[in-house]
Amino acid sequence: MPCSAAEVAIHTESPPRRRRLCAVAAVAAVVVAASLAFAACGDDDDADPGQPVASGGFAPGDMSDVPVPDAAESTGPASSSGGSTTQSFLVDGVTPEQLINDYQQLATGAGWAVETAPAQSDTDWSLTLTKDQSTLQVSTSPANDDDESDQTELALILTGSS
Repeated sequence: MPCSAAEVAIHTESPPRRRRLCAVAAVAAVVVAASLAFAACGDDDDADPGQPVASGGFAPGDMSDVPVPDAAESTGPASSSGGSTTQSFLVDGVTPEQLINDYQQLATGAGWAVETAPAQSDTDWSLTLTKDQSTLQVSTSPANDDDESDQTELALILTGSS
């Protein structure tokens, strides 16, 4: 199959010229990609405070001051209703009791005060914390009904945030 005029021109170019053409093409691709990424960012001032932001945290004014364990993986976006914001996570390798105790240490280290100590109800654990005008209800439970699972669900309900 014969080569097109463009292919002939590329194949007959000297190696330094070919390298320059490849470098220019690479730079152009990076510029286009960066421009698209920048355009997609938009203005964050209108962000919904109940929705996760790109960094994995929450927009200011809602759950930005709520500690989340490093090993926790979000099960979906936060949801807000009636003055409360709810966010759920899965944590591997801990029991609900271990997680509620670890969370109490994490939260008190971040300035939250214990209002109601950890309490057990069947396989679930709960804890209530306060900070400034906010109340944080924390619950942990087995992620699955099967006894073989080592995942624990962490549910956070924040009310009264400013």
